[in-house]
Amino acid sequence: MRAAIDRCSANLELGLGQSGDDSVLLRSFSALVLDALAARDIERAFLGEAERHALVLAALAYLEGERDLRGYDPERGWIHAAAHTADLLRRLSRNPALCAADQDAILAAIEHAGLDEIPIDVWVDADSLLRRLDASVSRTGGGSFSASKLSVELFDYGEPVVVTRPPASEVAQLGELHPHG
Repeated sequence: MRAAIDRCSANLELGLGQSGDDSVLLRSFSALVLDALAARDIERAFLGEAERHALVLAALAYLEGERDLRGYDPERGWIHAAAHTADLLRRLSRNPALCAADQDAILAAIEHAGLDEIPIDVWVDADSLLRRLDASVSRTGGGSFSASKLSVELFDYGEPVVVTRPPASEVAQLGELHPHG
């Protein structure tokens, strides 16, 4: 597992700062693998303090340097760089063995990253009608970080619409549905 962490941490640096090419796929999915390994470290600790600190530093450098924040690419599919980074940092921050300085560094980096823009991918048909919209939003607040994705497909323009209110048992507040609280 340590070899996988070393390899994936190194992958986070390959092509870092580039945008619009395939190098993001290796970085993004390396962050996903690191998230799974960080979960394993929580379940059954196998990393020492120095190794855990190195993983935090790699994740923070990736957060700072990643410029390719595409959510969905019509040719490549879901890229998820921002979401995988958010999941990795969330997982690392929830490790009870993580030292306070690393927890503070994660929170400070997330607060510093902020939300300067909301990347939105849109699909427009030959009649210039919006057909699909994908947005990824990450936010900080109250000492926590969350990432959400929204996909909307639009169709049947000009057709009559009948809306029926669902039963109360099928309705929930968005906060109840979000996996990270």
